[in-house]
Amino acid sequence: MTKLKNGLSKGQGDGLSAVARLALREPRRRQMALVICDCSQITVDTETQAQEATIRVIRLERIAPDDVKAAERLYLRAIEAREGRQMLPLDLQVTLEEVFGKDYGIDPVTGEIIVPDLEPRMPGDGAPDPQAGAGAVSAVVESTDEVGTETEVDE
Repeated sequence: MTKLKNGLSKGQGDGLSAVARLALREPRRRQMALVICDCSQITVDTETQAQEATIRVIRLERIAPDDVKAAERLYLRAIEAREGRQMLPLDLQVTLEEVFGKDYGIDPVTGEIIVPDLEPRMPGDGAPDPQAGAGAVSAVVESTDEVGTETEVDE
C-alpha cells in the first residue's frame, strides 16, 4: 500500500491553509485541489523485496469555483488515462462538445458520432412509440435492377 507523508512546507507557500479555513466552516463539504507531489522515501521489505513508496505533497492549491468544471474534465481524463481508455485530444473533445453538446458519443466500432437528440427513438428506450399498434406498414428493399433503381415490396 502506498503511504502519504503528512504535512506540507511551513508558511504560506501552499494553499493548505485556505482549504483548512473552508473545512472549519463546512467540514462535510468536499473541495477540489491541485496537488504537486513526489516520492520522499521508498521502503523495501527485506523478506519479500516488495517496495512501498511514500508520497510527499509539495504544494496543494484549492481550485477556484469558476474553474471547477474545467478541473473536473481534466480529472476525468486523468482517470481515463490511468485506466488505459482511449481519449480524444482535449481540444478536439472541447470542439465536439461545442458542436454536438455534452451528451454526444462516438461508436467505438464505426467511429460514428452519435447525438442523442438527433437519433430516432428505438422501441423500449423509455419513450412511447407513436406508431405502436397503428397498423403501420414497413417497406423492405427486395432487389436492384441493372439501372440501379430499387424495387420496394410492402409486407
